[in-house]
Amino acid sequence: MEGILQSEHVTVLIPAADVSRMLTHFLGDSLCKYGASILIAPLSNLLTYPRSEIAIVCGISLNCILKKLKSVSVSDQEEILGALRKSNAFDNIVAILEDDVTCEDKLLEYYTEITILLSTILYWFPNARYATWSNVNVISSLGALCKVPRISLTMAVLHSYSALALCGDVALKLLENGTTIVLTTLHFMGSSQPDSTRIEAFRLYQNLTRSEGGIIVTKINTKPIVKSVIQAMSEWHGQVEYTGKITTQKATLALEACRSALILRWPGEHHEYFWDLGIDKVLLRLINFLKDEKSKFSRNDGDSERLVFLIWELLGWLATHCEEDFDPRSSKNGIGGHLSDLIKLTCLEALESVRRQCSHVEPLNRAVLLMVSSPCNFIVGCASGILLEFMEKHSFEWLRHRLNRLNTLATQSSIPIPYIHELIVNLTSLALYSSFERSKSFILQYEGPRVLSYFIRMHLSSGRQVSRSSISPHLLNGFSGSLCCWGNVEEWEGKDLILFLSLWALSHLLPRSDFVKNFKEVTEQHQSNGTNFEISEAHSVVGRLQVITSDESFSPGVRWYAACCMSCFGLYGFRSELGRRLGKALKENEFTDVQLVFSNGDNIRVHGIVLAARCPFLLTPIDSHPKEEASKEEHGIEQLCGKFNKEVHFSANVDSYAIEKLVEFVYTGFLEMHPDDMKKVKRLARKCNMQDLKIIISGIPPKWCSPIPACDLSSALTDRDFSDATLVATGMTESCSSSYSGPCSHSMLPVHVHRIILWCSSDYLCALFRSGMRDSCSQIINVPICSKSLDKLVSWFYSGVIPVPRAGCSWDNMNPELQFSELHVFVELFELAEMWFLEDLKEKSLCVLRSHMKGNWRLCVNIIKIAAERSQWPIVGLAVDYIAPMYPSLRDQGELEVLSDKLQNTIGAAHAQLSLELRLGHGIITWPHGSRQLIDSWR
Repeated sequence: MEGILQSEHVTVLIPAADVSRMLTHFLGDSLCKYGASILIAPLSNLLTYPRSEIAIVCGISLNCILKKLKSVSVSDQEEILGALRKSNAFDNIVAILEDDVTCEDKLLEYYTEITILLSTILYWFPNARYATWSNVNVISSLGALCKVPRISLTMAVLHSYSALALCGDVALKLLENGTTIVLTTLHFMGSSQPDSTRIEAFRLYQNLTRSEGGIIVTKINTKPIVKSVIQAMSEWHGQVEYTGKITTQKATLALEACRSALILRWPGEHHEYFWDLGIDKVLLRLINFLKDEKSKFSRNDGDSERLVFLIWELLGWLATHCEEDFDPRSSKNGIGGHLSDLIKLTCLEALESVRRQCSHVEPLNRAVLLMVSSPCNFIVGCASGILLEFMEKHSFEWLRHRLNRLNTLATQSSIPIPYIHELIVNLTSLALYSSFERSKSFILQYEGPRVLSYFIRMHLSSGRQVSRSSISPHLLNGFSGSLCCWGNVEEWEGKDLILFLSLWALSHLLPRSDFVKNFKEVTEQHQSNGTNFEISEAHSVVGRLQVITSDESFSPGVRWYAACCMSCFGLYGFRSELGRRLGKALKENEFTDVQLVFSNGDNIRVHGIVLAARCPFLLTPIDSHPKEEASKEEHGIEQLCGKFNKEVHFSANVDSYAIEKLVEFVYTGFLEMHPDDMKKVKRLARKCNMQDLKIIISGIPPKWCSPIPACDLSSALTDRDFSDATLVATGMTESCSSSYSGPCSHSMLPVHVHRIILWCSSDYLCALFRSGMRDSCSQIINVPICSKSLDKLVSWFYSGVIPVPRAGCSWDNMNPELQFSELHVFVELFELAEMWFLEDLKEKSLCVLRSHMKGNWRLCVNIIKIAAERSQWPIVGLAVDYIAPMYPSLRDQGELEVLSDKLQNTIGAAHAQLSLELRLGHGIITWPHGSRQLIDSWR
């Protein structure tokens, strides 16, 4: 058959193509056993055959083969994908869609098969997604085909859009390019469309809104989208009343609509729309039906279970983002009228699972936990009342069972995978019941904090992560297994659910635990004696908590709960590199221009620009604040800077210690104080509108999705009139092209800055300003880098953050010259960091180079060349290690001739060592060190 399909005679090809269609259909799941993958190449070649009847049949045959990809073994899957990768199927599909599509009836089947093939390729080959999106003609053709009133073709186009949106970069581009894709999705969600089309539209919407950014971009259309979601979640009811059962398609529609409603996990006005349209009534009616007549809902029992889990999921998110004063009892429009019944039903179901000692109901336990932790007093009251009534009537035998299971797992060196789900459920229950005083005492009696500290220590040391999606398959749709470029999108709770839940439970238990008492006793003893002490278990816990709060690789939720735990020990806030630098400025009193003077004559010397950016209220007497809730904008930097070089006097009513601690937090983002002083500092924070500090001191977790308070002075750059130094980029750079060398086009644009920020950030500049030389007093500081590099440098000075190129498909498909231009900036920054002793900037620059050079030999060669010219050997060594495995082919193709003989020899030496290690059969490929030795000898 393979040979016949390569024939050039139409009379042979027509029956051959038809036979291939029947053969692939007849063999079904046995296709791979008979080596059907060898048909992929000839069938792909015939996709562009002039005779449409041949091309259509070949498309059908290819789709028959590729449909089996998810059901075959891994080896068979690799065989089929390998054959598809080697074929020209993708190129032919692109060529077909690049031409103006003709919507003639006889060609619609052809375009349908082609579009289905495209969606399959986009699903399995992530690198094809960005290339498809960037092809304007292909996207235009898909848009035209989507308007054709043919269900199968519309579904194929929507499926292709969904496959494109599996790439986070492409999804962002699709949303950025206007509302076309959003309006298309909304149109096909409508009740006037066939259910099969609506299902595909809901799946597309799920892929577009995997991040909060998707909700923000589609905000203008959110209300009609929510209306379509609610309608699809409700239609099954009418079908049941009419026919007494639900069709499989209606069941799937309700399931996908519920998944689309998961946008509730993000805060926003869409919550208001859901409440207005009676989301509580819809969920209650649906869960009651599923509970009473589960067998009628779907032929697949798994659909019923997933839908129940999704209902609990949605209820949890509704509770999490509900307003504090929301109360259905006072609603004039009946909004939330069924909420109390829904809460009661869910809580009773959770308690029944407790009675049955069921350990596989994570969504149910989570929903109850989120309700009890809701900011809404009504929801908390309803849920807590039911749980408290249960605790009064029953002993804690059920809780003892869960604590015993946690203790058992805590004694194991590693937790077996089959027990992970049980562990998550038990930790969720522990976090839930730790919030009640009655059960909290029981948990403390069974050493709950010690067990939780073990899980925290274990997960910090092992690095093993358990994400929510890995234990909750109801959250995943059919596309979830093939995502790319969504790495920067992270749930607030993070990717380590065990760590998150352990910290959540621990934050409730610590205030009454022995850990806090032990920590205070040992610390006070050390302070009184002034001697070294043996680190206690409590100090070890505090040390781990400080690691979590200061490490930006942890999610915001994990860091917030760690901060709540630390507040029990008198430690408040989040340490950062910028905070450490500003702390140095506060301690040494250099370049101070404001005195805060107290009634007893004591004073604190501070920097006006820091207070103006972080806490402008301190630049005016506290007593003069007319309103506690005055906005920061009322005291803008421009207005406040005019009052610099002065004294701010405070009356006797203002506590000097509280001011001192507030200033410490303003500079460092962190403070340490005795819990007895908490109230007066919190009172002052409220007067100064320092909301972040007020939340941190209270020890109460913030609202879900709250960002980590940033120690950021970027707002100080907005007004140049009060700067006392100017940075000028004077560097020569290859700014636009690897073939162009010259001054940066904006190299002379000045950036107005503040000496104190430079002084505390760089030992070099600190020494310069103190030297007494002419340059120490100069207003202008020349920086030997281009303006693009200078912008990133200033960002690091004032926020501790360097803007980095987005990694992923957008980077991989970027013009090579633009890639080089982007990374050249970080080579300059690395060189400057060495010169000015900026260790944090140096490490961050190297980290960006490491992540963006990998897998790109051409970029590595160019970076080696410029880094060697600048004598930046760590960068040279990094790039050499990446291209060492490819040395023979690059040498034979002449790609290394742009490098000096020494550099080529270095790469050759690295390749030789790598080859030697492989020949020795170590079994583990380690990056070579030969390049390091040669580079070290050059130094």
